[in-house]
Amino acid sequence: MFYQNLVSVAIIYTLKACGYITKEPLTWKLVSIWFPVNLIFVGMLLSSIMSLKYVNIGMLTIMKNLANLITAVGDMYLFRKQHNLQVWISLLLMIVSANYGGLTDLAFSGIGYAWQVTNCLLIARYTLTLRKTMDGARKATQSGNLSEYSMVLLNNSLSLPLGLGLAFLFNEVDYLLSSPVVRSSMFWFVSTLTGFVGLAISFTSMWFLKETDPTT
Repeated sequence: MFYQNLVSVAIIYTLKACGYITKEPLTWKLVSIWFPVNLIFVGMLLSSIMSLKYVNIGMLTIMKNLANLITAVGDMYLFRKQHNLQVWISLLLMIVSANYGGLTDLAFSGIGYAWQVTNCLLIARYTLTLRKTMDGARKATQSGNLSEYSMVLLNNSLSLPLGLGLAFLFNEVDYLLSSPVVRSSMFWFVSTLTGFVGLAISFTSMWFLKETDPTT
């Protein structure tokens, strides 16, 4: 997570230095507004990683649909968004599929499902909080506008110290340094590639949420 965020930050600063993009300066006021949502973001990534230790990817994908229901309910209460019948039917089908998937999961793990439910709650909280934070952060900028690049930079920059702290907390630094994979060029190539992919996902997510609403 730390390296992926570091690569994303480096890419944005490189694009800025080359004159391809513009970004807002990182002021303390802007950072203080964005930091709470960043804590949720890191918690979301951490709970997802922890759940992967116990739950297979197929079940993880199915269970993530629960976050959509939580987000829809939160969107309705926080932003007064009214959903039509088709939306609720779609969400109901997602919940039914998640329940049936859980019942047929031969490798059921209570700890894994607890982490995944936590992840769903954090995903919903992140999506809902991020939409509100965008509006507040926009008012704190000098230009009165906050581009997707600036938002991605904020998210990834603030994640760096948190990611580094978690790496030491879970003793991943010593494990990585002693692992032979760290001497493989393919490892660093793939790790760097995840930084590019992570940047693309973050950018498109920010743009999509900015243009639509949390439930969508």
